[in-house]
Order: sequence, then C-alpha cells, then structure tokens
Amino acid sequence: MQEYFPKVFPKMYVGQYGGICCDTGWFNIINMLSRNIQHYLDWKPSVPQVTIDQVKEKLGTLRFYYSGGDEYIHGMVTMAEAMSEVTCEKCGNPGETRSKHTWLTTTCNSCNDNLNKKSIDKVS
Repeated sequence: MQEYFPKVFPKMYVGQYGGICCDTGWFNIINMLSRNIQHYLDWKPSVPQVTIDQVKEKLGTLRFYYSGGDEYIHGMVTMAEAMSEVTCEKCGNPGETRSKHTWLTTTCNSCNDNLNKKSIDKVS
C-alpha cells in the first residue's frame, strides 16, 4: 500500500505524508475514498486540493488525516472511517470492533480466532 497510493494518486499522496499504518483489509476503503476525493476535486477545481498527512488505525478504526478539501470531502472521510468499524482490518470481510487486552481492533470472526490462537501460542 505504501507504494500504490502515491503512484495512483500523486496529487494527494505527496511530500511529507506519514504513510499508511494499517492492514490490507482496509485497502478497498482507502482506495475508493482516495478515488472519490480526487474525482470530486477534478470535477470541482475551486475546492483546495486534498493532501494526505497520514492514514492509520486508531482505537480499532481507520483515521484519515488530511489537509485541504471542503465539507463534502469531510463527509466522505467520515463515511470511510465509519465503514472501517464494520470491516475486518486484516482481510476486508465484515467485522466488528473488539477489545483485546486494552487494545481495540476490528476483525471478522475468523481473523479474530487466528489472533487469539497466536496469543495462546505465544504464551505457551
């Protein structure tokens, strides 16, 4: 993902952006959000160009930090962040936010089972 987004959306992912710090399960959310934002900006040149500061997981959901844009773009970002609450960060399947040892993560049942198994294996 680190190389894909600057290559496909060079106007948005430029300069000192802090990278993408989440698993690939949210790739489609980030990709469609980026695509829709840039399409809107190309259609509406009076809106300031969006540049990405950082994309990451925080408290189990996607956070998309950016500069520029308008209220319409803010609404797109809010919707994408909400979608991450019900999308497994690991695989992209439907999921839910769960608490794991004071850490929040959004996973599907299968990925959650795999994470629990890895936890047990590390303890054993």
